[in-house]
Amino acid sequence: MFVLDASTALAWLLPGQSTPTAERAFRQAGKSPVVVPALWLIETQHVVLTMVRQKKLSAQEAWDIRMELRLLSKRVDMAQGPEVVDAIWSIASDHMMSCYDAAYVELALRLDLPLASDDSAIRAAAKSLRLLLL
Repeated sequence: MFVLDASTALAWLLPGQSTPTAERAFRQAGKSPVVVPALWLIETQHVVLTMVRQKKLSAQEAWDIRMELRLLSKRVDMAQGPEVVDAIWSIASDHMMSCYDAAYVELALRLDLPLASDDSAIRAAAKSLRLLLL
C-alpha cells in the first residue's frame, strides 16, 4: 500500500504525461491498493474538467479517464479533524508548500506509507521527513 498523489495518478491516464515515477506507481498499484486523501477525488476531477475546457481532452476521453480513476483500487482517507488539519498546516508552513500538497505528505506520515509523487515540493518535504518515495 502507498499514498498516491493526483498528478501521478493522472500521469498514467493522460496522453503524453507518463513519468518514471508514474510508471513505478502504476506497477505497484497493480499489486496493492493505494491510499488517497479525500481531496484527491476532487483534485483529479478538477484537472480532467480543466483539460476538457482547454480542449485538450474530448468529453469521451474525460469520461474514460474518470471511469479509470473510479475503478482504481483505493482507500480514501476521510480524516479531516483538527489534528489532521493542524499537521497539514505545519507541514505546509515548514516546507513552503500548499496545504493541498501537504495533505499527501501528512497522510503518508500518519499511516507510515511510501508516497508516489512527481511534484517537487511534495518530494522535497517527503525526503526531509524521511518518507519512502516510489
